[in-house]
Amino acid sequence: MENLALLPAGEANRNPGELVLSAAWDRFLTEARPQFDYVLVDTPAILRDTELSIFDVSDRVVLVATPDIPSLANIKKFFDLTEKLDYPADRMLLVLNRVDRRSGITAANVEETLKHAVAAQILVDEKTVLASINAGVPFITGPRNIPPVQGILDLAQRLRTDFAPKEPVVAPVKPAAKPQLSRAGGLFQRR
Repeated sequence: MENLALLPAGEANRNPGELVLSAAWDRFLTEARPQFDYVLVDTPAILRDTELSIFDVSDRVVLVATPDIPSLANIKKFFDLTEKLDYPADRMLLVLNRVDRRSGITAANVEETLKHAVAAQILVDEKTVLASINAGVPFITGPRNIPPVQGILDLAQRLRTDFAPKEPVVAPVKPAAKPQLSRAGGLFQRR
């Protein structure tokens, strides 16, 4: 893809947390931020000190979850924890993946239960996803009208909008006070 830089994970590390909590990781993030519009860090679905340290420096945390009861229970625990740690709620974006409208759990149900907005929905499409995996080609590079592609593009647009430069707020300019006219001759009166 054009304009995309990727830093792969490299060799497996017995304790990947050591890398993330290291000075090298801090230096990497410090140097990467001004060079890229977006820096994405994909973490495992486990909350350890490693992940929390990444959340500390994140502008957004995108939580990707499936709309099923076990996953929703974990999402609730996640939001309870981030609230206790005083992470701003607007920094946490919830994305529902593999949404199947036949499952009975809708985004509205999730929002009502968790008291947190769903930022995007990626609809289930096994045929597209399996063909993509088997071909070794990301489905996001295919036609834009495929439901999972639309969901990902909606999320990307949401993030792009969130990070777009904001127009500066200009204070209203008060009109200059009109000079007081004297009753005897106006503005250009002789003295």
